Amino acid sequence: IDAIVVIVTFAHDPAFAEAIIAAHRASDKPVLVVWTGGNDQNPGATALLKETGIPTFDAPARALTGLLALRNRGLVA
Repeated sequence: IDAIVVIVTFAHDPAFAEAIIAAHRASDKPVLVVWTGGNDQNPGATALLKETGIPTFDAPARALTGLLALRNRGLVA
């Protein structure tokens, strides 16, 4: 496993973001998040992820661009 992509679908509970942050801190792998509800569903949670430095996207295809950027920088295979 070179990276972790978490897909959260229309979650309203900020505990999802807190759990993702805890997993990110416990792992040496890059973590990317797809929060499909967008910022409108839970702006506090997505802001928390971004403040923690976890790339957050609103669609899986956009997360792919994040993975490609990590690969181009040699951070994932």
